[in-house]
Amino acid sequence: DSKKVWNAMEEFVSDFVDFYYPSDKDIQDDYELQDFVKEISENGFIRLKQLSMPRNFKEKRELKNLLVKIIFTTTAKHSSFNFFEYQRFIPNAPYAIEGPLPTEADRGTMTFK
Repeated sequence: DSKKVWNAMEEFVSDFVDFYYPSDKDIQDDYELQDFVKEISENGFIRLKQLSMPRNFKEKRELKNLLVKIIFTTTAKHSSFNFFEYQRFIPNAPYAIEGPLPTEADRGTMTFK
């Protein structure tokens, strides 16, 4: 399911970036964008080595990749870890399982002891 969400975000971000930056040269010439990525690579995400922050953008692909990572992490990924309403419904996340997990064959025949 999350791959579908990632792909939808990737498509949206790609269309958005392509609309505002028709070419790689436009990305390179946007001094505010270049200052932003330099700032977050040097001071913002410096401790997050796995994010592999570029110091500048040379291609639209780099900007698209970073935007998708940020959007996905702050929406879909965040939701999967932090929406406890889903986990409060006991069948979704039981706190203790004291017997075998039910199977389709058990449907309607399980008894509690």
